Amino acid sequence: MDDVFKFFEDLHKMPEIGMHEFKTSAYVADHLRKMGYDVEDHLAGGTGVVGVYDSGKPGPVLCLRADMDALGTKDGGAAHLCGHDGHMSMLLAAAEIIKDQKLVKKGKLKVLFQPAEETSEGALSVLKSDALDDVDIL
Repeated sequence: MDDVFKFFEDLHKMPEIGMHEFKTSAYVADHLRKMGYDVEDHLAGGTGVVGVYDSGKPGPVLCLRADMDALGTKDGGAAHLCGHDGHMSMLLAAAEIIKDQKLVKKGKLKVLFQPAEETSEGALSVLKSDALDDVDIL
C-alpha cells in the first residue's frame, strides 16, 4: 500500500484544471502501462485515460472511475481542493492490486480517469467517446 501514498504525493504536486490535465493524464497512463494494462489515452476531450484489464474469458465489463481535475485558484493557478488527487491515487493503487493478484476472472475491468469533473464538460466528453460503450457496470 506504499504506492497509494507515493501516487498521492506525486499527483498532489501537479494540479491541473479541467480539460488541461496533461501532466496528470501522462502520469496515470504511464503507471497503468507499467502495471500491464492496455491503455487508451487522449480521450474525452484529450486528457481522459482508460486502462483495460481483459481476463480473456467472456463476462461483464466493470468500470471504476476517478476524477482528475483540480480547482482553479484566485491567483490563476490550480490546487487539489476536492480530493481528486486522492481519488486517482486510490484507483491507481486498486488497479495495481487487482492486476497483481489477477482478481479479474472473467470479463474485463476498465479503470477510467475522467477529466473536468468540476464542469459537465468531462462527463459529457466521456459519454461522447466510445470508452463506456461496452461497460455493463460503472
